[in-house]
Amino acid sequence: MERRTSDAATPDVGTGRPHAARVVIIVLDGFRPDYLSPTATPTLAALRAAGTAFDDHHSASPTQTIPNAAALATGATAGASGF
Repeated sequence: MERRTSDAATPDVGTGRPHAARVVIIVLDGFRPDYLSPTATPTLAALRAAGTAFDDHHSASPTQTIPNAAALATGATAGASGF
């Protein structure tokens, strides 16, 4: 799969001034990678094809939803965040 990158700042359509790039992160708890297919999940498959997919991901320890969501949002491990 081709990986795409973009500039960190893109011009605002209305003002022409640069603004921060927008990022959307989709996390599907318990959603196995083999569940995603153009047939079963066409919208998710199209989003993946048009964007970037992270295929070599690993859970933060422990492998539970709340600590991993906190690690994703803050960059802090479970020990540092208190979860």
